[in-house]
Amino acid sequence: MAKLGITIQHMDRYSNTTNTYTSAVLTQTTQFRAVVQSGSCAPANSTTTTVTVDQGSVGGSVSGGTTICSGSTSGLLTLSGQTGAVLRWQARYHHSAHGQIFSNTTNTYTSAVLTQTTQFRAVVQSGSCAPANSTTTTVTITANNTIILSSAAGTDAQMKCINTTITNITYATTGATGAIVTGLPSGVTVHGQRVLSLSAVHRQLQECFPTRLH
Repeated sequence: MAKLGITIQHMDRYSNTTNTYTSAVLTQTTQFRAVVQSGSCAPANSTTTTVTVDQGSVGGSVSGGTTICSGSTSGLLTLSGQTGAVLRWQARYHHSAHGQIFSNTTNTYTSAVLTQTTQFRAVVQSGSCAPANSTTTTVTITANNTIILSSAAGTDAQMKCINTTITNITYATTGATGAIVTGLPSGVTVHGQRVLSLSAVHRQLQECFPTRLH
């Protein structure tokens, strides 16, 4: 039984007359069949086989990175412009590798509570093609603002006689560029931004009376 050749849709013909065939590079899904002839009988077509060509994986880009306070979630991160299905989302902290993997396979992701600046990306795959990574988006963590007494203990609870200077009261802030102090009584002034110092002269905080001895 002789083989007349192999043909695919659109009637492309190849002069191969063996029982096997390997195509050249393909860029689209293609069906193949063989055409055979026995002696002087009319040729007959084989059944077809299909080689499915997947478009190469394209990672796309992730948007939604923002600045949040420590202890908050990332907010909605969105993948767009990709070719292929989402396999997973990944995260990395500082300069570490993308080792943290999340099993979310949708185009959007919201993190759990974050306490350090984190980059996120998606991994996508088109069919049997190699996976591709998206670009990253960064969620930047701002330390929570704190203010603590940095002067001696008890300086924030002074009781002074009239016309007596108070001991300076000092507070230090973290995670902030400064603070606004409101509600202070007359005569108390504030100095500094990240370190706040409160002072007063001649402020009547408590009247003192002489103690009578018997």
